[in-house]
Amino acid sequence: MKKVLIVLITVLGFASCSSDDDNPENVYVLELSPPNWIIDTWLEYGSNNVGFRFEQNDIYVLNGTNNEISFLTTGGEVLSEGHGYILREELKTSSEYWVYTESIDENTGQTLTGTYPKTWKWEASCGNAINSNSCGCKLRNEIPLSPPLVDFNINLNLPEYEALNYPGNSVTIANQGIKGIVVYSINDAIYSAYELSDPNHSPNNCSEMSIDGVIATCQCSDGNIYNIITGEHQSQDVCILPMLRYSAIRTGDNIIVTNN
Repeated sequence: MKKVLIVLITVLGFASCSSDDDNPENVYVLELSPPNWIIDTWLEYGSNNVGFRFEQNDIYVLNGTNNEISFLTTGGEVLSEGHGYILREELKTSSEYWVYTESIDENTGQTLTGTYPKTWKWEASCGNAINSNSCGCKLRNEIPLSPPLVDFNINLNLPEYEALNYPGNSVTIANQGIKGIVVYSINDAIYSAYELSDPNHSPNNCSEMSIDGVIATCQCSDGNIYNIITGEHQSQDVCILPMLRYSAIRTGDNIIVTNN
């Protein structure tokens, strides 16, 4: 995804609208009007700032930095080869949205021979996800959980953590993360650590999950169930976010848990 966005920044020069007939780059420019169902910010899973934001009359590329790239106002950039990109067509349905662009000659406004059109396509997948052909991935309109800084040490010699010396056991660490953190011993060298706030709810009075064996269960009415070894939802529905994972690294008799 990031590579695609970098390419967009360097080569995508959309011409802005104008009434100047002498400017051939304005020949095919149209206004954008994304359909209502896609008006939102859609992010690549695992990221807070990579994806797209759709507004009533524009599309913004979110490239993981503080810069946002507007489809309409990137504006008049001409490549060293002597051509730029323009908007040619916009198509939309109740579940799909396309924006079609072509490479043109800066002097004539004609499509360059041997160049290929670019179709940006987004397709509704489920309530909180869309498919994007630019990254070949799903984008979500939910901001992932944002826990406070997590950086603590588990001393395996202490009685309260002794169970983690044996594979198949877990320990819940209260007062860490958002609703607590569960640490699970896969073997004597590999551990998993997950946030106990259900990732498919904003933190609330029922979103803290309880642990039974390798199962984490949300207390809200939907009763979301997750596996604390993999973090995946029991249904394996791609539209449901998995548990928020933390880094858990064993060093000697200590496990260091962080969200870095």
